[in-house]
Amino acid sequence: QKWVVYNGVMNKNSFDFWKRNNKAINQPFTFCMVGLITSGKGQHEAIKALAILKEQGIYAQLMIAGKGDIESISLLIRKLDVSEQVTLLGHIADPFREVYANANACLMCSQHEAFGRVTIEAMACSLPVIGKKTNYSGTVELIQDGNTGLLYEGDEKALAEKMKELVSNPAKGEKLGEQAWLYAKEHFNREQYVNRIYDLLMSI
Repeated sequence: QKWVVYNGVMNKNSFDFWKRNNKAINQPFTFCMVGLITSGKGQHEAIKALAILKEQGIYAQLMIAGKGDIESISLLIRKLDVSEQVTLLGHIADPFREVYANANACLMCSQHEAFGRVTIEAMACSLPVIGKKTNYSGTVELIQDGNTGLLYEGDEKALAEKMKELVSNPAKGEKLGEQAWLYAKEHFNREQYVNRIYDLLMSI
């Protein structure tokens, strides 16, 4: 028998707490990314997608939290003339209060992503997540496309279309975020994780 036991990100009470305290009511629409800044994590792709939206007359903002290759990403921001729309936060000790609580949606653009803790953290805050669909990423196991978030295949053009979908229809994003929260609470709580590990050990 094959067992897949996903990490328990937080206990059920914590899911309730962050849902109550999340106030994703920012204007303009704000996307966020949390993680090491490197080409494999897709921050460059997200910035390019934001620039595409700007060319289409759609204004949105992007918060990027994390350490890493700040120089190359700063150059890209200036080159694409989106400096007023992108905020580089650096390392953030408490992304729940400083990032997720101030965003309307989260982007997970990694080409290769294992479990994707950031995806579940964003879901715990009732944020819809737009995730990159590849054959080498666990993101597709965490997001049910069109139900608990959105998946995209391809480059920044495909990402921009999904971002536009949420910016143009905030109510849809709120619904996806609500469903994401319910799904994450049910499947990624610590209580279930402990019970699954216990059941696995007892079975052998």
